[in-house]
Amino acid sequence: MPIFARDFLGVSSGGFGQLMAGAGLGAVLGSLVVGSLQQSANRGKCLVGAVMAWPLILVALSYSRSFAVSMALLISAGIAQGVSMALVQALLMIRSSEEMRGRVSGARAFAISTLSVGTVLTGLEVSLWGAPAAFIINSAVFMLIATLITASLRDEPGG
Repeated sequence: MPIFARDFLGVSSGGFGQLMAGAGLGAVLGSLVVGSLQQSANRGKCLVGAVMAWPLILVALSYSRSFAVSMALLISAGIAQGVSMALVQALLMIRSSEEMRGRVSGARAFAISTLSVGTVLTGLEVSLWGAPAAFIINSAVFMLIATLITASLRDEPGG
C-alpha cells in the first residue's frame, strides 16, 4: 500500500495515512453492520457476499489513479473486511460446540498469525510485478479459495 500510494496516487506519507485510516474506518463500520443484523438475516449469505466483494474491490483499487476514488474503494474494502471477519468469528462460535470453542478460537488465532507469510509473498510479488499486479494476483487467489470453500460447504449437511 505505501508503494501504491506513492507511485500510483502520488501522495506522501500523510496521504498514505489517510488511505489506511479509510480502510480502518470501513472495517469498524463493517463490524457495526454485523452487530446490527436482524436475527432473521442469513449470515452465511452475507459472509459469502462480503468475502467475494472484498477482493473485487481491491481489483478495482489496482486500477485507480485517483486519491478520492481510492479512498472510497478502501473504505468499501474495509467494510467488506469488517463484515467478513466479524461474521467468521460469530459463525464459528455459533456453530461450535461449547467444549470445542476454545480450540476453534485457537485455530483461528493461529490462522491469523500466518498472515505474515502472505505479507512476505506480497512483497515478492510487488518487487517482481508491481503493486497493482500484486493486488490483482492476491485478489484472484482469494476469490478462488473462497469459491472452493463455498462450493465445498454447499455439499455439507446444513451448508
